[in-house]
Amino acid sequence: MQLGIKRQLGGMSMPARAPSSRNLAVERMDANSRRDAILEAAIRVFAKGGFHGTTTDAVAREAGVSQSYVVRLFGSKLTLFLEVVELAMDRVHATFVGAIASRAFDPRAQMSWQRLRVAYAALVADRHLLMLLMHAFSASSIDEVSAVCRRCLGRIYTTLAATGATDEQVRDFLARGMLLKVMVAVGAPEHLDDETPLAPLTAFTLGQPSDPKNHEAKMSAATASPVPATRLRDDLPVGTQLTVLVVHAHPDDEASQTGGTLARYAAEGHRVVLVTCTDGRMGDTDAGIKPGSPGHEPRAVARVRMAELAQSTAALGVGEVMSLGYEDSGMPVDAAEILPTAFSQLPLAPLVSRMVDLMNLVQPDVVVTYPANGLSGHPDHIRTHEVTVAACRSYTASAQGRDPSSGGPWLYFIAISRSGLVRLHDTVRSAGYEGWLPPLELGTVDEDITTAIDVRSFREQKRQALESHTSQADARALLQLFSMPGGLGDNEYFIHVDADADDNAVRSP
Repeated sequence: MQLGIKRQLGGMSMPARAPSSRNLAVERMDANSRRDAILEAAIRVFAKGGFHGTTTDAVAREAGVSQSYVVRLFGSKLTLFLEVVELAMDRVHATFVGAIASRAFDPRAQMSWQRLRVAYAALVADRHLLMLLMHAFSASSIDEVSAVCRRCLGRIYTTLAATGATDEQVRDFLARGMLLKVMVAVGAPEHLDDETPLAPLTAFTLGQPSDPKNHEAKMSAATASPVPATRLRDDLPVGTQLTVLVVHAHPDDEASQTGGTLARYAAEGHRVVLVTCTDGRMGDTDAGIKPGSPGHEPRAVARVRMAELAQSTAALGVGEVMSLGYEDSGMPVDAAEILPTAFSQLPLAPLVSRMVDLMNLVQPDVVVTYPANGLSGHPDHIRTHEVTVAACRSYTASAQGRDPSSGGPWLYFIAISRSGLVRLHDTVRSAGYEGWLPPLELGTVDEDITTAIDVRSFREQKRQALESHTSQADARALLQLFSMPGGLGDNEYFIHVDADADDNAVRSP
């Protein structure tokens, strides 16, 4: 702190106030990142006070900048509000586009519409975004606001109609979406187990069975799928249909770390739900430009990576994809360079609350995420672990919408076999390969691995998924390993852990 510096005030020499760490972080941003940070802050502030109850000064304080800077950048409170509303509506539209593109969409099939409902419900579980949308509609007496809302709703209608859905189907879907928004706003999902007249309507709106016994019967329905040698939830009868929730940090993690398992469980008829926490904005551009270099535009990178995610999940056959949209933290040499708006820097409690809401919607039998070290040490992977484990604990304890005797979902951590990595290194190096290899330090001692999923029949789907992410150097390197005999194993490995254990970290070799 520069407490020795003086400033003059009314003839008195006073210590200059040291800039806060938040202000310093904002000052380090480039112009586009600073604008994005102010827009995110504005979402939070307008969500609390609405248009009429919010000032540009409140937004400036939340963003850690001066009011004059906000006014200079946006011109007026109305202009800022319009841009924030359009940003929020863009996220709704992008959610629908991603859910439609993730798998073949048949407007005659209820599962297709359910896919959209689940993705939308996950999005509006972000209470700031939800309340901002509510305030936008309530402020539509302002002509400019109503014009933005009409234009954005029209774009959503056009996207839904382009699937071949009838006007009646689109109308019913949007009407149910508005009802869902109100239900989440008043906290109805948190009271599904209450003996009130609202509970059945809430369950229907969320796309869940209102009778827990019917849900239990549905979850135990047999499928005609082949039985893997090693299964997730091997405590249940063979052929039991599962809901598998896989939580990753970035677009491309789903392909590189769990692609075969996702493809296998989807092909066997299980319900597979993929959550991607960040937008991947701190990855490479499709021209190979690294973060912080000239020509690297984070929002443009995020758009590319989300499109790649849609291609990847389509290759894997994953029908339900939830992109939470948090900002990628990147992995700078100095952790102090991570922006305060990045996923790994956000307060834990709201992130956990949103994940619990998502679990209440999905009702998983299995949850898969990273071990405590994030597998790679990436700050977003570690944050994903923290959020998912805490949410799993809370969800299991609450038993909302479930049979309390079920004991909650089984939690698995992704693992890489240490002995398998050693064999990989020996095999490809002896073949003359000199490219990147996963470091041996990423490996887990074999005694800790509890589950091995045979993915030999799904190597092609995994290869296609990796190929979707070729803007990223890591994905390209893994793709190259795929082309080599013995380059990648036939199994994907996991560790079944107790979510309530005080120490669920994976031992190092």
